[in-house]
Amino acid sequence: LMDDGKKEKAAALLATSGNRFADGPPAVFFNRLQNRLAGRKTNNWQIALLLPFSGENGVIGKAIEKGARLVVDAYNKQHEKKITLKKYDYKGQLITALEHIRAIADDPNTLLVFGPLENDISAACAAVSAYEGLTMVSPTATEPAITRLSAHSVLLSPTLETRARVLASFAADSLHLKRLAALTPLDDYFIRMEETFKKTLMAHAATLSAEEWYVPGDQSFKKQFRILKRIGLKMSFADSVRTIDSTLTDHAVDSLYRVYRKARLEELKETKTKVDSVDIPVHAFDGMFLPVYKEDIGLMAAQYAFANFQTQVLGNADWYDLRALKKSRNYINGLVFVSDGYLNEDDWNYRRFRNRFREQFKETPDLYALIAYDSFSFLTRVFSDESAVTRATITEALTRQPLYQGIYRRFHIDGSRGNRAVNILKYVYGQLIPLK
Repeated sequence: LMDDGKKEKAAALLATSGNRFADGPPAVFFNRLQNRLAGRKTNNWQIALLLPFSGENGVIGKAIEKGARLVVDAYNKQHEKKITLKKYDYKGQLITALEHIRAIADDPNTLLVFGPLENDISAACAAVSAYEGLTMVSPTATEPAITRLSAHSVLLSPTLETRARVLASFAADSLHLKRLAALTPLDDYFIRMEETFKKTLMAHAATLSAEEWYVPGDQSFKKQFRILKRIGLKMSFADSVRTIDSTLTDHAVDSLYRVYRKARLEELKETKTKVDSVDIPVHAFDGMFLPVYKEDIGLMAAQYAFANFQTQVLGNADWYDLRALKKSRNYINGLVFVSDGYLNEDDWNYRRFRNRFREQFKETPDLYALIAYDSFSFLTRVFSDESAVTRATITEALTRQPLYQGIYRRFHIDGSRGNRAVNILKYVYGQLIPLK
């Protein structure tokens, strides 16, 4: 009745039903209905900021709030119907976040929830948002299961699978890479990334022909590169002999390679020639997929260069660390990687944002403030048609928005309620160049 606007009938029904729900779980829901009925409807757009303003990620939550306020303040100066931000600090704790989102749902003035940040907390809150019919927009969560849990959840950061698909498609279609190898950290996140990357390559008539893994925290990748090098050298031999006889089976090629390798070793032994494997280049792979943790960039770049693979390097978003890239520029020149955004610090729009932020908050904005600024600049586009935006329609309205280019991020929310807009960047001769 309340959702249909029949508040008087709803109030009368509650008044006659109160004694039936004196205690127990029904009493909790009964009290929530009473609170929601008693709430006064305002003429503002109210957005709940469900963020960690304290705790381990408190600094991030505060930066996001400031980036959002910069957009909201500018919007309110130009529009009669204002936007108000209401803060809810979940302190990085799951139970607290769930308590907050239930309270947010009871407030009839709340149009949508902005947050949480983490995948696991966002997933739990998505289940509540599904039940309450409350739109939840996360700026940083990347787990696709979140949008499957709730038809009212929206992810502004491209999912892991989206990033892997776009990078693999670009490698096959634009860079024309056909045979690739990979060295990947051994954990669930990167296993999923590589699996999506491999499937996408296959769909584009390319292959991931060799795969190696390393345990997170390892300092040396020499063993893995040595294995990949052996595989690559054998592939080069197979390519060579098949140019002479294309009918050779894999078994025949293996036999020929064993004979060839034995003969080469005997020749080197007789001539007392010492050959360092570093001196032998590998040309068998068109590309090498090297997703890393940000802290591994220096180690990975140096050891990759030492292994002497002559191929195109591809990477994940953690490679977007200009300071680390600069230190390793001689090792990974030409690196191509996927990212959720791209920042040109010489861009006039960025300089204007930075100056306004400094003027208002007396500090320099970080990346999270910029992500919030882009996110709210995108969200406020939905408010252009005030009559069409309600709590019930805001999710669909977001999916109908055309591609939007922010200062750092792009947004294209499709029917899956995930952001399909990612960047492909290339690091060459100390410069970062956007390719897509």
